[in-house]
Amino acid sequence: MTDYDNTRRARQKKSVQPPPKRKTRIVFLHCTECRYGWGQEIYIDSEPKKICPECGGQAIEH
Repeated sequence: MTDYDNTRRARQKKSVQPPPKRKTRIVFLHCTECRYGWGQEIYIDSEPKKICPECGGQAIEH
């Protein structure tokens, strides 16, 4: 048996599981300055970025 066969067999034995998927939610925000509105998909355990992409102003959730 060669080294190639040994590494191949070791590779076949490993059962690789994908990482668990993190749950997401969609939040809708609107800017307090220019009234621009948009949606963001974020992870459940994180906060949305509350900065307007249009004018750079402060945004609030609906």
